[in-house]
Amino acid sequence: MAFKRAIVTAVAPLRILIDGDTVPIPFTPKSLIDPATLAVGDVVHADQSGHRLVVLGRAGGLGLLSGRNLIINSNFMVNQEDKASGASIADNAYILDGWKNVSGGPRSFSWSDTGGVRAFTLVSEVVFGTQVHQPVEAQNLPAGTYTISCSNTAVRLSATTSAATLVSGTGGVRTFTTDGTLDVNIGVYETAGSTQTLTWVKLERGTVATPYQPATYADSLRECMRYYQRRGARGRAYALLSETGFQSSTTEAYIPTTFSTPMRATPTLSQGGVVKWYTPGGGGDATVTLGQSTSESGRLTPAFASTGAGNAPGYLRSDDGSGWLAFDARL
Repeated sequence: MAFKRAIVTAVAPLRILIDGDTVPIPFTPKSLIDPATLAVGDVVHADQSGHRLVVLGRAGGLGLLSGRNLIINSNFMVNQEDKASGASIADNAYILDGWKNVSGGPRSFSWSDTGGVRAFTLVSEVVFGTQVHQPVEAQNLPAGTYTISCSNTAVRLSATTSAATLVSGTGGVRTFTTDGTLDVNIGVYETAGSTQTLTWVKLERGTVATPYQPATYADSLRECMRYYQRRGARGRAYALLSETGFQSSTTEAYIPTTFSTPMRATPTLSQGGVVKWYTPGGGGDATVTLGQSTSESGRLTPAFASTGAGNAPGYLRSDDGSGWLAFDARL
């Protein structure tokens, strides 16, 4: 038995260059790790015994390093819409950030937190199952093979596009191939009459389900904000909902606004609760529209009952903690 140090020169098929050689070995060595977890230039250790060559792992580890998780809010912690645990969620509506109900009808979803871990529960009806999807953009899934895994081996995992089902089945791990041209819906669902709980979902490139590592809450929130951003509510009285703008007439104002992070596309705007426009001369309830916008910025235009002359500076605020504005660029 002789241990060799080598450099990966290709991964499909796997080729390595042994230290001291001038050309890569002309065949695919056996490997204890999935070549899809390697990259050209990686340093690996190999065992050479006679005519047998086996890649043992990446230098500095076994090579089963946690792969990049392409699922956002993979542990269900981000909840910008302030959805309540146990509430009924309409079909095709989002439950928690990134995750939407696609059960074919309203469903109730619940969750509970223990020690910083959220247990997300799919409660089925007697006749119909419960399904949740996360749409993943095609630009995040270049052509190749991907693996879905989750914390509960009893739930069914699926990957579907608008054209076909790529994979579906139970067992906690499923692998599929995509050509990179279509968005892929990653699904988690359970059968009629059962209740299943899970704490995380992972999607990564390659054919190996590597260990799950949760992102920080801050990183998860930033990823979610590419698709949805909400200001206000959460019971925060006197919360500011906008930058400073100016009153262009007695009943309308203009407010330039910049989104917290660039969004997937030009968003739509919705509002709820009591949103007020304030100027030094007074204020009033406002109905807000979004115009002249891109994926990075736009112009808020609140309309309100007459509050006096124009050209006064002002801003949007939620006095009673109920008001909110939401920018939506979700798939």
